[in-house]
Amino acid sequence: MSTKSQLEDEIRRLNSGDHLGPLEARRLHAAVDELSALTGARVTVSGQCVSLDVTRSQPAQRQPVRSDKSRPWPVNLTRCRACKTWGIPGTSCKCPKRPVRAAAPRRTLAETRERAHRMLDADALSDPERLCSLPYASVRDMALRSIEKRSGDLTPASQDKLEALVRTRDKCTDGKLIARRIAATGSRAYESAFTKGLSQKNPAFTPEEAQAVNTFRDVQVDEMRAAAEGTGYAGGFGVPYYVDPSLIVTTLDTAEIGTVAKIVTITTDKWHGVSTPGVTSGFTAENTVVADGSPTLAQPEIDVWADKFYVPASLELTQDYPNCLGEITTLMMNQWASDVSQYCSVGSGVGQPMGVVSRMAATTQNPSHCVVTTAGQLGAVDLRAAWSQLPERYRLNASWYCSPSMVSRISSQAAPTVTNGLGPSEFTFDSGTGTPRLFGRPIVQSSYCAAFTGTTGSVDYAVIGDFSRFVVAHRSGLNLELVTGIPNFPASNLPTGQLGVFGMSRFGSDVVDVNAFRVIASS
Repeated sequence: MSTKSQLEDEIRRLNSGDHLGPLEARRLHAAVDELSALTGARVTVSGQCVSLDVTRSQPAQRQPVRSDKSRPWPVNLTRCRACKTWGIPGTSCKCPKRPVRAAAPRRTLAETRERAHRMLDADALSDPERLCSLPYASVRDMALRSIEKRSGDLTPASQDKLEALVRTRDKCTDGKLIARRIAATGSRAYESAFTKGLSQKNPAFTPEEAQAVNTFRDVQVDEMRAAAEGTGYAGGFGVPYYVDPSLIVTTLDTAEIGTVAKIVTITTDKWHGVSTPGVTSGFTAENTVVADGSPTLAQPEIDVWADKFYVPASLELTQDYPNCLGEITTLMMNQWASDVSQYCSVGSGVGQPMGVVSRMAATTQNPSHCVVTTAGQLGAVDLRAAWSQLPERYRLNASWYCSPSMVSRISSQAAPTVTNGLGPSEFTFDSGTGTPRLFGRPIVQSSYCAAFTGTTGSVDYAVIGDFSRFVVAHRSGLNLELVTGIPNFPASNLPTGQLGVFGMSRFGSDVVDVNAFRVIASS
């Protein structure tokens, strides 16, 4: 077999002549084919020049594979550090094949936004200092998202009220503080921690529950500091906002006066308002001086008072009735609603809220105090007199407020047999709710108002007026605490085998414009 150099010399010798015979031509073609087969390239002959075209045609070669030899060949191979083998870039090494990672799911804009909000809320609730340092807009949005998530636990009216609270920022109500409380008490972790804290002496909190409780405690301290009340007491557990009667209107529906009074939620210890009897106006001739109609402004203030609850129970009862403490908590909230109805009606204002009936009873000058014609009797003439003495500007939003026995007495004046009684259009019933109406205005009934007994003594029968001028101020937040190891104090100071639930909420009430009301009294 000829070598490459021998074939090249033979090709040059045969191609040097001017004319090739058939034999030389066959030998030249054979030498070219043999050289092409030997080199694996296309051979081009031009005179004495023999060219090899190595780029156009190359024979199929065996593809190099991975090798664990220390000296790689060719020089452009890569090395896998895991299996320590060499190979051509882009080829598989000897490492075990890993599962192919699935492509990221395609999310809509709403899903992406919800996922981002969930991450932001979790990040804020994991660090109390971060939650307290968030700007108002961020913590407000957190609270609104929490309210939306709890739509199944809240009535539409409660959702509207909570949304209005977190959007309010004035002298008495800081929506930022309310939004923090909503964000801190609205999580599932805090809900679980609240249940454990009111049912166990030493609850075993999960890390998430412990973090939720710590976050609430820091928020509670920050609320007291912002209200200039010092650090105060930061113990117990705040009632989750979606069942907190001081924030939502569900419980106020059971307090009759709450359906007509002006309910405000504050974050301080006092409500500050502005009231005026109105602006004086008149007609004047052309080019004449207009009289000064400046109103007289008043700045009423309403203090909030602490309404405290304490309900003890034996350990045997808590063992035999596992949901005993939960029922006690529910009863305490119902009692709170009853206290709102009672003290906002007949509270004395000394260490407790001032009731609307008590305030108007203390306003003895005419025309606020309407005395009945005959002591011990209440006739249609007395009802018409009280209604006529109420200024026109307050009638459109007016309501009657009295006891159920007074409603019976008023309805008796509408009987056809009563002389100068109430006409068919004066005493009616609402076709939708069945609420009795007197002179077109609803009658709100409360058992805490004085009953009609026919006595000639001093009795305040009913109040008529615009109850938007009667303000009930709630300090946001109802706190509960589990009290364990109750001693027999002061007898022996030994344990009695009891525990209890202690709760506190603060509210106050008063009339801010006495001219908007009239009271019907016996004297």
